[in-house]
Amino acid sequence: MIENTGDREEGIEILYHMNMGYPLLDEDSVIDIPSSEVKPRDDHAAEDIANWNQIIRPEAGYVERCYYHRFPDRKGRAAIWQPKLGQGLEITFDAGELDGFVEWKMMGVRDYVLGLECGNCYPDGRDVMRRTGMLKQLAPGAKKEYCMTVRMLDSWK
Repeated sequence: MIENTGDREEGIEILYHMNMGYPLLDEDSVIDIPSSEVKPRDDHAAEDIANWNQIIRPEAGYVERCYYHRFPDRKGRAAIWQPKLGQGLEITFDAGELDGFVEWKMMGVRDYVLGLECGNCYPDGRDVMRRTGMLKQLAPGAKKEYCMTVRMLDSWK
């Protein structure tokens, strides 16, 4: 729950940063993010946008890539499945409220992680969110509650 206890309207940003690592994450992992739009955060991520949903082996010198997802309706969902374990993880959320989903890929040798992050913003700062019209406002005395569900999966589709 977020509450504006001040006397003026304020911008609010929330990003649920969840990292998946080994053994759930390896080159055999399957990512499922049924978004209607995928945008690269920067030129570096744009170079590999065709592989946004592919996981590779740890790579020396890997530079992180971020992809921003939008969903066609309010049903936000992201999942990762590890076939060798027969397990996975699923995140579900209201994509109308948490409309800034981020996929953060860091496939480095010592930094091998996949971030699946639902939020009401992207991690670009309040100035960028304000400029793009994504910065949400909360009136004085108002409260805002967000909800998401994280669950382990023992079967895939």
